[in-house]
Amino acid sequence: MKILMLTDRLALGGAETHIAALIHGLRARGVVVEIASAGGTYAEHLERDGVCHHTIDMASHTPKAWLHAKHRLHALLRTGNYTLVHAHARLPAFLCTPICRRMHIPLVTTAHWVFRTDGWRGRLSCWGDYTLAVSEDIRRYLMESYGLSPHRIALTRNGIDTKVFYPREHEKSYNGRLIHVSRLDKGRAAAAEALICLAPQLAAVGYQGLTIVGDGNCYAALKEQADAIHGILGHDFIHMTGGVTEVAPLLREHDTFVGVSRAALEAMACGLPTILAGDEGYLSLFSPDSAPHAEASNFCCRGAPTLCKEQLFSDLAALQGDDKRRQEAGQFAAAYIEEHYRAEQMAEDALHAYRFVLKRKAPPVIICGYYGFENTGDETVLSHLIAWLKREGACEITVLSATPESTQSLHGVSACGRYALSRVREVGKNNGIFLLGGGNLLQNETSSRSLLYYTQMMQYAKRHGCRVIVIGGIGKLTEKGEKITRRALRAADLCFGRTPRDVARFQRLCQKQTPVHLLPDGALWTKPADKLPANLPTEPFILLALRGDTDQGRENAVIDACAAIARHEGLQVVLACMHLKQDTELARRAILRIPCARRLPPLTAGEWITLLQANGRLVIATRLHMLLFAAVAGVPAMTFSDGGKIDDYAAYAAKCDIGDHPMLVALQTEECIQSTIHQALHAPHSKDQRRRFLSNLRATDKGVSLLRKTESKAQKNHQ
Repeated sequence: MKILMLTDRLALGGAETHIAALIHGLRARGVVVEIASAGGTYAEHLERDGVCHHTIDMASHTPKAWLHAKHRLHALLRTGNYTLVHAHARLPAFLCTPICRRMHIPLVTTAHWVFRTDGWRGRLSCWGDYTLAVSEDIRRYLMESYGLSPHRIALTRNGIDTKVFYPREHEKSYNGRLIHVSRLDKGRAAAAEALICLAPQLAAVGYQGLTIVGDGNCYAALKEQADAIHGILGHDFIHMTGGVTEVAPLLREHDTFVGVSRAALEAMACGLPTILAGDEGYLSLFSPDSAPHAEASNFCCRGAPTLCKEQLFSDLAALQGDDKRRQEAGQFAAAYIEEHYRAEQMAEDALHAYRFVLKRKAPPVIICGYYGFENTGDETVLSHLIAWLKREGACEITVLSATPESTQSLHGVSACGRYALSRVREVGKNNGIFLLGGGNLLQNETSSRSLLYYTQMMQYAKRHGCRVIVIGGIGKLTEKGEKITRRALRAADLCFGRTPRDVARFQRLCQKQTPVHLLPDGALWTKPADKLPANLPTEPFILLALRGDTDQGRENAVIDACAAIARHEGLQVVLACMHLKQDTELARRAILRIPCARRLPPLTAGEWITLLQANGRLVIATRLHMLLFAAVAGVPAMTFSDGGKIDDYAAYAAKCDIGDHPMLVALQTEECIQSTIHQALHAPHSKDQRRRFLSNLRATDKGVSLLRKTESKAQKNHQ
């Protein structure tokens, strides 16, 4: 593996030290690494260590310099035979992105800081195929400011070479010397300025000296301020070294560190008690209590209270007089770095990212369906589609949702609005997959608007280069709706029906032009939850899950029969609202007719199954997915013909059932409801019957693969 590192310059600084340590760690693992930058102190050090450095000015902010740098990069990448490019600054990543795309060279970036995104600055930011973020808050910033998928970002450590930065071997006597290390530029010199201002007070409480290491555009002003302090004290207290590359020996000569970022980590590795203070905030002495906040901001104190000189002096004065606390803080800091922030771990993070992008990348996927509407059944289907895609290697998954924020939170994938056509175009541009998945989406029984939405989205995706996959069922269609659906299915590369009847409909409408497979509903693979929420039924119950649009006469007949049987059998009746918006009013009416009935709160699919396994005696439902949950839980169920998907599932279940007593009873009319409920409650079902019933329901066409079935066709289109 041969890697080209890119950065703007290799002067003294935290990011530059990070890059140098990463290069050494990768080379120790057999990776060939070269680096390109505008040069600087670390460039000379790396060249002395045998690292090939290419001088390319990627630090100047003029169009002429950018054009020259781009030509140099193009020539280097054309002849260098690099496996991968790893960029560590915004401008180098921007310049090399189009070149890497043309040459098909993977690009990994590392985000060391948060940048301004307004105006032209936002357009300069390119993040490649995969991004490493050095802290959790930077990871969130990338997702929120640039819309990066969470699957394209990984956290990495600001690793410290503990062979260079380590505590002094023999405990030296306390000399009362403070040290601060930082680039002394505007916006990064607040801690240095505060320490210089506090110098007389620090000397008064017993500190023997202050060393400030670093250079920058604030150095001269700070040096002048330090000289004025010396005039007041009558002796030299502050020692300003300027830029230094070998910082470790200096750190071991001091007793306490004040500062932030990588310099703080290096001081901690040397066993110094460390007070985290900088331009972005103040976290006081690093300790077990402050560790989570410090780590989340890469030890830069983002989000912490503003640096206050009085608080800094108070903490330093308290530390000066407490030898035990100072020793414990130093030992904790060194142990923390050894466990969490070693350079070897940082190199492994980078290698993991390299291997990820070098593997044959799965195409991006965008999923369209009835998502974000608080429908338990559809959300269950979505969770299984996402799990299936991930098992096949998909890493960029986006869901079109009515409520993108809740979908992203619930399923852990990117989500955007249902009409995000720009995202569909982006997926098509990358030869990705448009997946229409869920229930009977292709139907116009309830509304022609939904059929037009789904069919037009399929056709739009196809026009813009997506491979189109349809998963689910086909509902009732008018003659006009059937024509619309047949025309839309011409765009499909692959179809999956969830019952044999759905497979037959797909085959008829596709006219054998598109492969069709059997793929039962993903809810049948739901695993029971490990635990249940509090205050759920602990006594045997009958579960009632009716659709909110159930015929009023049937609704009353079912509720009354259920109430009578429950009283006779001594069972509780519980009500489930699978779709909050549609079913809540029906549940209210049911409670009026069955005063002792209880409506349950919304549960996940796994929780429903666990609850049914614990105390469920019978499920009466016109909600398809509650019938599927009953099958997984091994609980008998009863339903009513609807002339659509319930009938399709009932016919499928009848073929999958074994034994004399069916696990699912489907009634055509409201007659004999009470006696049928009684029979279903008392029908003997062996464990073997229940297990084999579920196994038969899960039967699928062998060799089904969402991401591979259309691969040959996609390659042909790409060529």
